[in-house]
Amino acid sequence: MKLFIILLFCTLLFIAKAQQIQFPREAIEFTIDSVHFTVDGFYYFKNTIDKAFIVPISYPFPNSSSVVDSSWVYNCISLNNVPFYTGKNDLSFVIYVLPKDSPVIRIGYRERHNGHIARYILTTTKYWNRPLLEASYSLFVPPYITITRFSYKPDTSIINNNGTLYLFRKKNFMPIIDFEIAFTMK
Repeated sequence: MKLFIILLFCTLLFIAKAQQIQFPREAIEFTIDSVHFTVDGFYYFKNTIDKAFIVPISYPFPNSSSVVDSSWVYNCISLNNVPFYTGKNDLSFVIYVLPKDSPVIRIGYRERHNGHIARYILTTTKYWNRPLLEASYSLFVPPYITITRFSYKPDTSIINNNGTLYLFRKKNFMPIIDFEIAFTMK
């Protein structure tokens, strides 16, 4: 119950601050191997006012039945680890945003996949009330993994002996579906 009240407070605080802080860009690297799906991203924020404030962030995991075995949050501007709480459904933390500041936060996690599908939640972008001005994604898969379906078509791919790197670039991107990859393993 205590956690619910804290999350409710953070959600209400976030809604109040949502118009003051913007989320214009993200750059995320995905990797699939025989056991894990890893997400490692840089998330760019922007304070549009002359006032500092604290912003609570809830970073959702795509599947509450998945097993997240490691996660990290790092402030790329202050060069400090950010304290966070990892729950079954999300990772939550707060960032202190200075006036007119543009913090860059590196967030990542590694989870066990089911051997067929990997998914990253993109549709929560709508809670920021505006599209991402820029989004770039990369997906690396080793040679023993074959992608059978993408929810978003890659713009290009690079193949070498180590595997395949798929690249995705988006402008003014308001996702209506999540980033999902179906695959098979040899």
